[in-house]
Amino acid sequence: MSASMAIPDYQTLMRPLLAAYEDGQERPVAQARDQLAVEFGLTEDERSEMLPSGKGRKWNNRVGWAATYLYRAGLLERPRRSVYRITDRGRLVLQQNPQRVDNDVLGAFEEFREFSVQRDAGRRRGRLDLDDRGRRHLSPARARR
Repeated sequence: MSASMAIPDYQTLMRPLLAAYEDGQERPVAQARDQLAVEFGLTEDERSEMLPSGKGRKWNNRVGWAATYLYRAGLLERPRRSVYRITDRGRLVLQQNPQRVDNDVLGAFEEFREFSVQRDAGRRRGRLDLDDRGRRHLSPARARR
């Protein structure tokens, strides 16, 4: 895409991440994350940048959120921990959304809407970490529970 750019937000990563699984093969998210880093032209420094909380890398966090949201909408399935595969619904969403997949697209699916309600309830209970802008958020690992 470019020689170097700011780290994309998780919604910008949703469609490229889903497309990384388009071949139907099971793949660890780390492998897809590496593929996307190359596609987006991220430098090692960008890939290593930490969240303000110091609890993780910003790049890993954003890809993790994109994977979690796609999984919660039923576009990816998770046959085992940190390994994903595209679903038929995921393939259909790719076909119907050639430019972008984001929370608005995922909102069409009941599973995602239910997850959003649970996520918001978690925010109110304080099960949150700080994101890269210093805002509190549920970590991707906690969201998958």
